[in-house]
Amino acid sequence: MQGTRLQALLALRKSCAELKPHVQAPLTAQLDTMLTVLASLIASERDFPELQSRRLAGYEQALASLGKSGPVGHDSFDDSAARLEHILRSVQDALRTQQSSSQAPGVTPLDLKTVARLERDFAMSRQRAVAAEIRRGESLAAPTPTLAAEFDRTAFQNFLVRSLGEDRAVQVTEVTLASRGFSKKTLFVRLQNTRVLPSELAVRVDREFNFLGTTVVDEFAPLVILHRAGLRLPKPLALEPSGKVLDGPFIIFEKRAGALIGNHFQLPARNLPLAADVARCLAQLHRSPLEALPPLRGADVPTEEQVRREIDKSHADWVALDRTSPLVEAAFSWLYSKTQLAVGPRALVHGDFNFNNLLIEGERVSAIVDWEFLHVGHPGEDLGWMHYGAASICGWNEFLELYERAGGYPLDRRSLEFFILLGQTRFAVMTLQTESGFAAGRFDDVKFGLAGALFTSTVLTRIGALLEALA
Repeated sequence: MQGTRLQALLALRKSCAELKPHVQAPLTAQLDTMLTVLASLIASERDFPELQSRRLAGYEQALASLGKSGPVGHDSFDDSAARLEHILRSVQDALRTQQSSSQAPGVTPLDLKTVARLERDFAMSRQRAVAAEIRRGESLAAPTPTLAAEFDRTAFQNFLVRSLGEDRAVQVTEVTLASRGFSKKTLFVRLQNTRVLPSELAVRVDREFNFLGTTVVDEFAPLVILHRAGLRLPKPLALEPSGKVLDGPFIIFEKRAGALIGNHFQLPARNLPLAADVARCLAQLHRSPLEALPPLRGADVPTEEQVRREIDKSHADWVALDRTSPLVEAAFSWLYSKTQLAVGPRALVHGDFNFNNLLIEGERVSAIVDWEFLHVGHPGEDLGWMHYGAASICGWNEFLELYERAGGYPLDRRSLEFFILLGQTRFAVMTLQTESGFAAGRFDDVKFGLAGALFTSTVLTRIGALLEALA
């Protein structure tokens, strides 16, 4: 838990420091105050245990020289923090008693000079630690951000000319980080001197650490075909598979307009026209001809076997975490016992179809994004993953009616319950993986620290309610 708190504080400090050069007073002053507070909290998390150990050693050494004059019973505390607290409380009480006594001063556990020295040393050490953290925070706000080091504009421009050679004078004028996902990051790139290329691009780059095991290299070919077939996704323009141009393989897309209006936990408001359009997009995806696509994961096995493989992978990820949750294990046990409910139609499945991956303009879906889990499977996978968002935007039964009316598969309700639980169980494992990865320092974005702190409990609550109703 301590490691998680420290990583969260470091990530928040990094975000504040990176924001500082882009704001004006009085926000700059407010950020300075926040950075100072964060520096103190970080120093407490990182340095406080060692400083307290030195403080304890100083008191114990001084007390040992006094023999029986020191506080009794402090050796009975196994925990060093408890021992220190007992000593400090005893010294304080003795000094307070002496101060309030009208009689001649008695023998105190420690003389005032010794107490002053020990507390001065502790305070100065803590002050130095905070000052060092403040300097680290200031260095993060340097004019050259991390993104500039990661994004080689010249190399990217040369790649554009080589791969999409119509605009030989093209130049990159601006690069912004749109999002840091669990396995990919998305950059927005603005261009000038273009005649054929769009003036704005979206670049989806593999992250170096990716516990999901996906890569943009597998996404490109099917996305080209699906875009040509009329599915609403940003037009894929080029693939760089080697990772030698930027800091990982990437796909270049035409940037599409639209905004995200929700996610798995911040659910969208009721909007029947938008719900109908979302249902149309999902039905069109599920009815896409599989024979037109290159071989995809799941294409070579029956639907039930493909779903079992999904459960196997998620369960293996869960076991690897070495965490304790009877609820998660019970959910996997129920899913394994009911895989026959996964028998049904074979369809193209997005695998992460939800409002966190739908760009919305007004009451219409502008684009479906983030296709890393694309595979052949049961259409109930997407519907189950979408359940809570669908229930929020129009009602679950209403969404299923809209989906079927748009040409989607009529599915057994018991089968859909299976996929709702499967989706939440998968999601619980993913949030726990994120929590563990953040605590280990593999992520530097504060949202990954929030995943474990805020989202896991919500997912487990959902799993409990679902399992209680189904079992």
